[in-house]
Amino acid sequence: MPATKKAAKRRSVSQGERGIPGPPGPAGVAGATGEKGDTGSRGSVGSAGEQGETGVQGETGEQGSDGHQGLKGDKGSQGAGGPRGMTGLPGADGVIGPAGRAANFDDLAKQMAYVDRSIENIYNEMGTHITRMTQLQKELDTLRETVRRLATRTTMNVN
Repeated sequence: MPATKKAAKRRSVSQGERGIPGPPGPAGVAGATGEKGDTGSRGSVGSAGEQGETGVQGETGEQGSDGHQGLKGDKGSQGAGGPRGMTGLPGADGVIGPAGRAANFDDLAKQMAYVDRSIENIYNEMGTHITRMTQLQKELDTLRETVRRLATRTTMNVN
């Protein structure tokens, strides 16, 4: 009897899905197709849709690489010449002094006079440079003050 209970149980369980369908049946009779219908009229064009909103602008990208160096420019005009130096002494007084060891006291006196003139020329040349440096320093101070005033105005306008 236990075998019949198992058999009965199997019958009550569902069989599941069926298998795959078979191949299609044979085609209809040749020439039995219907007549072709008339083509319908073309439809009208629809209205255009609304334009979408403009998107948000993206972030700025990174800076690109440096370009190639340009060609060398034309040579500029020559600037104004500087101030002319002092004129030397005329004649024997202006001649370059004797060089080397002095043979006597007279040659030694000439050499000392030459050294004295050379020191005087150096002082005069230094005086010219000091005067020019003082003038440049004044111009630089004026420029510095102008830049500071402009910087102050710019910061006031920004705020």
